[in-house]
Amino acid sequence: MLGSLRVSHAAEPGLEEGAAVPLSGASWPFLPQAQEEAASVAQAISRGDRCFITSLVYPRKVGPWKVLVVDDDPDIRRIAAFSLGRIGGFKVATASGGDEAIAEVQRELPDLVLLDVSMPGMDGPATLVALRKLPGAEKLPVVFFTATSSDAEVDRLRSLGAIGVLPKPFEVSDLPKRIRALGAQAGLHWDG
Repeated sequence: MLGSLRVSHAAEPGLEEGAAVPLSGASWPFLPQAQEEAASVAQAISRGDRCFITSLVYPRKVGPWKVLVVDDDPDIRRIAAFSLGRIGGFKVATASGGDEAIAEVQRELPDLVLLDVSMPGMDGPATLVALRKLPGAEKLPVVFFTATSSDAEVDRLRSLGAIGVLPKPFEVSDLPKRIRALGAQAGLHWDG
């Protein structure tokens, strides 16, 4: 369960009745059941003349983060997935480019995206702009990784909304620690 929405109404001042409406699924905004849950909220609201939402509760995420690794180089994807999954204990999904990354995020929202800057077709910055337009992904933490890590380039990528920029090549054993630290700075909690 993603959380619950508590909707209450008062027949008389001081007398409140309410209903807890569950919000389920890690990718709640993208699931058809969101319509059913919205209908449940509407029914709860229509029960009284004075209705209000008393709380929206999101439990802390349990388990490791899901990281989406996006790179056009299959070797980099494989090595990053190994590093993050086997060494770091993350759940890992991969995409070979921007379009595939967008489809993956629409299918299941990851906790963090590790995104290559230079890719054919839709490059990393264009992919980030497209991701920000998806419902639920507006504040999705994105870390760029690039072979060109000059100070000016790092500043430019951060100005686009990236929470960090990592150099390529990367140290396989170090990547999980760096991703965990950047995720923590972005407000993610590690329970893996």
